Amino acid sequence: MMIGKIKKGTAVEYSIKYDLSLYSVSLSTKDKLVFFLTPINLALKLTRLEFSAKNAEERARWYVALTKCMKVSQIEAI
Repeated sequence: MMIGKIKKGTAVEYSIKYDLSLYSVSLSTKDKLVFFLTPINLALKLTRLEFSAKNAEERARWYVALTKCMKVSQIEAI
C-alpha cells in the first residue's frame, strides 16, 4: 500500500507504506466504518493497523480492493 504526499503545485509523490503480503484484512463487527490490517506472522512484530472509512460503502470498496491486492501478492510470491 502506498501513500501520497502532495508536493509543490499538484505533483504527488508516492512511497510504499505497508507491504500487503504481510497482512490480512478484516472488518470490524462493532463499527461499520472500521477495517483492520492484521499481521499474518506474529514473529515480525508488526502492529495491527486500524482504518476508518467515511461510510459503509467506502469501507466495502477498501475491503474488496485490499483483498484482491493481497491475492495477487500471494500468487506473485509463488
